[in-house]
Amino acid sequence: MDVKSTKLAANDYKFLERFLDATKSNLFFANGVLIVEGSGEEILLPTLAKLIGRNLSDYGVSIVNVMSKGLIHYANIFKRSDDTKMGIPVACITDRDIEPDVAPNILNQDVQNAKRHWHTESDLLQDPSLQDKLKQREEDINDGDVKAFISNHWTLEYDLVWSGWKNDIFKKTLIDALFQATGIKQETQTKWLKGFDDAKDSESRSVLFYKHVKDHKAEFANYLANKLEDMLGAEISYKEIIPSYLVDAIKYVTGGNNEK
Repeated sequence: MDVKSTKLAANDYKFLERFLDATKSNLFFANGVLIVEGSGEEILLPTLAKLIGRNLSDYGVSIVNVMSKGLIHYANIFKRSDDTKMGIPVACITDRDIEPDVAPNILNQDVQNAKRHWHTESDLLQDPSLQDKLKQREEDINDGDVKAFISNHWTLEYDLVWSGWKNDIFKKTLIDALFQATGIKQETQTKWLKGFDDAKDSESRSVLFYKHVKDHKAEFANYLANKLEDMLGAEISYKEIIPSYLVDAIKYVTGGNNEK
């Protein structure tokens, strides 16, 4: 961890001195590390890993939740100044954070607001600097054993609906977890279900789901994880349902395509 051995910058050390606590220091003793930016990923990943036959405990993998702004500081711990590899796979899971074009209308966002901090797919196509920023973010993370795994579309919840809705069992699990997390009444549940059924496409449906769940992310992840735990052993090809960036991250920290 000394200055000469890592690629940690001075501000990285200051950040880690403030925020590297007992709940995160387990990364020093792991065979593999999943660095995530939210409670949803922290809660769900152990169960998702079991569903694809990669129980994280069996592989000695730790999950470190650094919240929304600390990922690169923790990732830099594993980057060596001489570019050698430590032999510890580190997967940094982060949202792509580019909204689908239908999102502003569904979420009642003002597209004309010059001070807005969010961007849409159309913005990305029209502004090469945004494309450069996305590419640079990935390049800043990738180094040696440290690799970035960016969401396929937008956020965890959106991507779960996008990829999982095609399976009736998984779809019902998502809906049940949403209703439990929000604690809504039956008449509201009926209204929301009609909204999902009437959505014109997968993007609209996934955004609508995100609209309902965005203020209950941790609760939703908890209920969904519990329900998915009950589905362990079911004859479902979860690798085709779970967002591919999560499957790839789990496989990376548990030995790639090698089966334990």
